Amino acid sequence: MTPERRKGVRSRRAGRTAWFGRAPGVGLGVLVALGMAILATACGGEGRADAPYTVRDSAGIPVVENRAPTWAPGEAWLVDAEPVLTLGSLDGPEETQFFDVATVRLRDDGALLVADAGNHRISAFDSDGIYLWSQGREGEGPEEYQGISTLLVLPGDSALVYDGRARRVTVLAPDGTPARSYTPVPPEGSSRNAPMTLAAEGLTVSSAGVVFTSEDGGTAGRLERRPERFLLTDTEGTVADTLGSLPGREMWLVANEQMIAVRSVPFAKEAVVDGAGGRVVMAVTEYPEWRMLDTGGVPTRIVRMDAAPPEVTQQDWERARDASIPADAEPETRTRIRLDFEEISRPDRWPAFADVLLDDQRHLWVQRFVPPWEEAAPRPWWVFDPEGILLGEVTFPAGLEVDQIRGAHLVGRWEDELGVQQVRVYRIVGREG
Repeated sequence: MTPERRKGVRSRRAGRTAWFGRAPGVGLGVLVALGMAILATACGGEGRADAPYTVRDSAGIPVVENRAPTWAPGEAWLVDAEPVLTLGSLDGPEETQFFDVATVRLRDDGALLVADAGNHRISAFDSDGIYLWSQGREGEGPEEYQGISTLLVLPGDSALVYDGRARRVTVLAPDGTPARSYTPVPPEGSSRNAPMTLAAEGLTVSSAGVVFTSEDGGTAGRLERRPERFLLTDTEGTVADTLGSLPGREMWLVANEQMIAVRSVPFAKEAVVDGAGGRVVMAVTEYPEWRMLDTGGVPTRIVRMDAAPPEVTQQDWERARDASIPADAEPETRTRIRLDFEEISRPDRWPAFADVLLDDQRHLWVQRFVPPWEEAAPRPWWVFDPEGILLGEVTFPAGLEVDQIRGAHLVGRWEDELGVQQVRVYRIVGREG
């Protein structure tokens, strides 16, 4: 069993340096050695202890230690309270009745592409929200989809669509016409080569996946993290390089001779990876540390925050349990969920953060972890400049799942209390572009 898509690749931690060596991959020995050298020198270097950040050099790699934001009063970016564009309604045009939107992307020409996985189609709208075209339907044919998981904008406003169930890529022309398709070649020992994000022109960051099989042995239940391997793949489906492996998402595993079951748990740690503009960021969510690499997999910068995650207390676990019970759940359902939480071993600490995103201006955005009982609250994100220096915090609208930050706009998905899905575009005040 191979757990499919989450948001991008998001799988996160195990140790500030050791996690780079959890599974074999090109250049991992260099990465581990580099991490050891950095830890050995992290307490040295110049800079005042009360400075908002310090930059140290380790084997030629800048290590940025952030302690406080550097935005002066009045410099912070703000997100408008109301979106500049909203698409999606319960009884509107058929093309805006979305179902299980996987991701949303802005093109260079301002058009908005929507990967509508539930309706097995890609739809395009202009910058005013006017419908342009749709492509795809359910099926196994060359212009059909079984499970859209990734949508990327390529140079020239063409698009790359990855069908995770079919393990197939379809490349669309700017007008939505299918131009070609191919099956990315998985590396040896892996079952897939799934594009997740665009690192540079003609090069995607891809995942070789995390696999659970019936050969894993019997267990009544344990927290388990399997290594997830990340690749650089060209837009013909061939692996160009290996970025290495990180511990994948923390799961609850139950297995015997007849069955195997895995499920997500609250406060789970995982690996997160993103790419843009010739850069890749890799991290695991238990530590506030993000490694920047070039498209050859070579580390170029390490960014850190002085922020230790708290322990997961029994009260935290009970609040997470209660938040997972639907308000209209039947008594039997409530009892089952409570029993499930009694059986699962709770993770030891909160994640230090939840997600990462690289924008088109080389900024790193890091979503702070929000506990399950606060998921309806506004989402705080740290934003770092291209050198890895913390600018400050930007709060995104409550419930918005952000897919892209481009210029002065952010785009994402939102769902109301009735389950109606919308695609939204917001303006970032104070940011150029």
